[in-house]
Amino acid sequence: MLTTSAEVLQEILHYYGARGRPESARTVYEAATDICHEVLPISEGQTARALEVLVEHPGLPARDALHVATMEAYGIKRLLSADKEFDPIETVERVNPVRGVPKTEGQKKP
Repeated sequence: MLTTSAEVLQEILHYYGARGRPESARTVYEAATDICHEVLPISEGQTARALEVLVEHPGLPARDALHVATMEAYGIKRLLSADKEFDPIETVERVNPVRGVPKTEGQKKP
């Protein structure tokens, strides 16, 4: 089951909107909402936790800190992302969409 958050959808709108590509925004937004079972809301509690994540992990982008806080709030462990910034965060098991394997599995050598 795939889940996303309102923040991910906002990122899609921001990315394509800032580039003057509203139709691409629509296509990607609709694809994301079609494949996801649920869109999680963002609360003030999650933004407060995101602040703590930023303090704990200097250099982590604020949006990524909000993703971590949202995952923690909903008990989500696995994240589909190409962003290696998530790798140092112990509560996150990043799945690389290119490889399709969690970081822990991808690091194992035979």
